[in-house]
Amino acid sequence: MPGILRLHMSLWSLVLCCLVCACDADQDGGADGTGPERIEVSQAVDRHLWDGGYYVGGDWDPDFNDGAFYGTAYYIRQGLEQGNTAYVNRAEEMMAFNAGILRRALQEPLSYFAMNLDAVAMAMLGSIEYAAATGEPRSLPDIDAVLNLANAALLILYGNYVTADEIPESYFMETYGATVATSVVALANLQYAVLLEGSDKRRSRVNSARKIVAAIETAAWNGEFFKKDPGNEKLFLYPNVMMMLCYCRLYQATGEPENLEKAEVLFQAIQPLKRTDRPGYTSPYSAQQMGAATDDYSTLSSQNYLMFALALLSRTTGKVIYCNELREVRRFVEDYLLDSTHARLLHHWMDGQIAQPTDPEYFCSGCNLQFLYMGWWADHYTQCAVPNPR
Repeated sequence: MPGILRLHMSLWSLVLCCLVCACDADQDGGADGTGPERIEVSQAVDRHLWDGGYYVGGDWDPDFNDGAFYGTAYYIRQGLEQGNTAYVNRAEEMMAFNAGILRRALQEPLSYFAMNLDAVAMAMLGSIEYAAATGEPRSLPDIDAVLNLANAALLILYGNYVTADEIPESYFMETYGATVATSVVALANLQYAVLLEGSDKRRSRVNSARKIVAAIETAAWNGEFFKKDPGNEKLFLYPNVMMMLCYCRLYQATGEPENLEKAEVLFQAIQPLKRTDRPGYTSPYSAQQMGAATDDYSTLSSQNYLMFALALLSRTTGKVIYCNELREVRRFVEDYLLDSTHARLLHHWMDGQIAQPTDPEYFCSGCNLQFLYMGWWADHYTQCAVPNPR
């Protein structure tokens, strides 16, 4: 074990011990293996985000636009469940911020929508979560209008699969690729259909998602996995995890078993990215930008999305393998990516060490919010809670 890794793990053990000692004496582990140690990791990250000064007036910095989705979802779900007025109020503020993004997308030329696809999509997804959690319909007109615009533009302008050539100078497109950018729109439709199942627009959302997924299959499926972009034959984690999410949600919306089968095929497809020298999966999409010298590179965000896909696979199939895999990935995140000084999770693991302040990207509040909401979802909808650390 490299010296830097031994030091990191020792610091983790120290902070974990401190967190466990701080928990209530009567807080016992759950029957599914949930323990106070794991619960307190999330609580520590929660406290750091709340007090860390990253949040101002509905927006997060630096969140890479993810706060609009995961912050809204986490605080409204936790706030309502715990009766925490402060959390609910924060979710309300974020909803106002999201509404501003959605309305701008409707008012500006389509070029704004295309260049800010990730921000608009995250605002849509957060607003859908809020509407599902509260039953409050006031955000639905904006969500419907933006989804209608997105579906129509994607179909008419790009044939339901947008490429980087068609949206030049987009950081989101360049970094994550065409398959991810397109699948985000499909996922927004499916999140709407699954979470707002009583809506009279549910059927049209499912139909739109079907068409987008079919276009992605035509453009990016190479017989083994989904390509990041049509001309790139390298295996990437993000596009395949996003399609796992889409297939699981499509199965939930339709009950069609072939969609679940496709999601399971993709789990097998990403296995070459699973590390053998440590937990976690290689996620090479931004390795070059970060300056990685080896393939020892995994980002917090990619592991979070993978965990969400594994949680959905566990829920929809009932298979233990997906719970076990989720636990392993989560152990990687908690053991390797924890900044023990501040009880926050850092952006990546690279070349044998946790992210350094000199790296181009170091800390992402949005990725930490992803982790919190993913953990909340897995704890509530699966039996995949992570057992006490070994």
